Amino acid sequence: MNDSETSSESDSVQMTEDGYSKATIMANRSSEGCPYIMEVEGLSYKIDPINLDASYKKDAMKVWIKFTGLRMANRCEDANPVRIDEIQTR
Repeated sequence: MNDSETSSESDSVQMTEDGYSKATIMANRSSEGCPYIMEVEGLSYKIDPINLDASYKKDAMKVWIKFTGLRMANRCEDANPVRIDEIQTR
């Protein structure tokens, strides 16, 4: 194991302890209502970030996120709406 792998693992533990979840941003071609959705590690469903900043609108981008589920109608069938509270690239 090299130093970058070790620091990456400790960063991962620290981010998880700080309440972040690993997520991957995906371009959603199946619905116009939500152009980008996220797959979150450990969740059985996808999320629809309603306030995703333009700088993060990249297919297959890996990020750390904190989010809050929203009580509103879904904008698309395949993801639940959420508000991004914090986001960082990983």
